[in-house]
Amino acid sequence: MIGFVLAPGAEAYFYQAAQFQGAEAFMRPGVLIIGALIAASLIVPLYAATCKSAAQPRTLPNMRFKKRWRRFRWA
Repeated sequence: MIGFVLAPGAEAYFYQAAQFQGAEAFMRPGVLIIGALIAASLIVPLYAATCKSAAQPRTLPNMRFKKRWRRFRWA
């Protein structure tokens, strides 16, 4: 939903920046940082999905540890 609302304005400013400053507008540090964050948000989940360690089932915690914590009364 947010994309449909913000897309026309973002597209207009994209074209303005490209016309006024050329390719140099996209080589600024702020733009590069935002681009890196977007790329990381796409790459990290894909890497985690294909990683073998993420596919292994998690083991249950030690039962002695659980029993020890049951003795405490939480108020």
